[in-house]
Amino acid sequence: MEVGSVREKIIVALLIYKFGEANVETKIPITEPEIDVKLFGKSVSIKTITGKGLSGVKLIWTVDAQKAKEFRESYYPHCDILLTQINWNDIGGFYYIPIKVQ
Repeated sequence: MEVGSVREKIIVALLIYKFGEANVETKIPITEPEIDVKLFGKSVSIKTITGKGLSGVKLIWTVDAQKAKEFRESYYPHCDILLTQINWNDIGGFYYIPIKVQ
């Protein structure tokens, strides 16, 4: 979970660099289940994947298989997603997925 938090901080710093501090709200509690940042007032969940191919992302941080299954089966998106592909020493990507297309 801590690695994910560090990745999010780097991505948020890039958002601030690109869009300005006034447009990126970072004071979101770490316990917030989905929202990692607000961009232009819109709630955004940051998801990261590593490697050349697109793969799955974690919906929830838990080691309890039953809780993960329950979460997956009842999941309903509450915010936009910024999917970031990290591909060290090569090209990655930023993919913005609005809630209306999820």
